[in-house]
Amino acid sequence: MKLPRRTKVSSPALYYFENAFPNVYGGRSMLFLATNIHASLECPYIRPEGKSMIKRIFSDENIRKNKIKIVGAYISCPKNTGEEHRNIFIIQADDAASVRKFFAPMSVDLRNATPLSDVLKTL
Repeated sequence: MKLPRRTKVSSPALYYFENAFPNVYGGRSMLFLATNIHASLECPYIRPEGKSMIKRIFSDENIRKNKIKIVGAYISCPKNTGEEHRNIFIIQADDAASVRKFFAPMSVDLRNATPLSDVLKTL
């Protein structure tokens, strides 16, 4: 995809975010890394209400309602009950508020992300 020309570019990373790839719902969007960490004994998968919450959060309806796209999802749930569980999601959305609303009531650490390939082009 060819990005629109701009007369003044303060930084390649800022240019990327200001002219990010089109969202599947129209408009502009960004990538976010959402990380959820919890103790193995607090895992939602071991409780019926937790399983229901996960099914609701990742339902097609909730994805459409919050206008996000799940680009990738990686789950690390070791069977050893002494280890924490770490879940990492790559989300495409117009803003951080949409991502937080999508994950509610699950807490996530949310950060903007840029593909490494885009960063390497600026070096």
